[in-house]
Amino acid sequence: MQQYLLSIYQPDGDPPPPEVLEPIMANMAALAQEMKAAGAWVFNGGLYPPSTATVVQLQDRDVLTTDGPYLEGKEHIGGFTVIQAPDLDSALEWGRRFARVLAPLSIGSGRWPTTPTGVIRPLADLPAQELERIFRTEYGLDHHHRSQPGDRPPSPGGIPRGPARPSGPAARQQ
Repeated sequence: MQQYLLSIYQPDGDPPPPEVLEPIMANMAALAQEMKAAGAWVFNGGLYPPSTATVVQLQDRDVLTTDGPYLEGKEHIGGFTVIQAPDLDSALEWGRRFARVLAPLSIGSGRWPTTPTGVIRPLADLPAQELERIFRTEYGLDHHHRSQPGDRPPSPGGIPRGPARPSGPAARQQ
């Protein structure tokens, strides 16, 4: 079965007060239990604020570490769940339920300046040999080359996207 990442993007700043957040977290835990019972749950986790991040970056053969978020923005990934589902429609149904749990934090509630957003993405499920072939093709490497400090860092351009899927009303009725 295909695995999907359900991520929660939330606004930067202080979290909601406990009287708001605790019921949401309880509902999120209940949803995780439903996912487990249905055999859809793989794992989940929450993340500390972006200020706790450490960026690791290659620059002129040296690996630099920098405290703080990689990108400045108004929102960040606050947590995630990985599920397995037979198809995108099934994953989207879990995503809809995920969004309903977050609904009390919506803009209209006055809780946060923006509404937390859920994003669903399929995880790449490629065998090691295919990943190696993509890497070698992307970087023009032969079988004897070994990565050296200063080699070009990976880019997302070499990793194929998930399988194409039909869209539109006809596809949703299938």
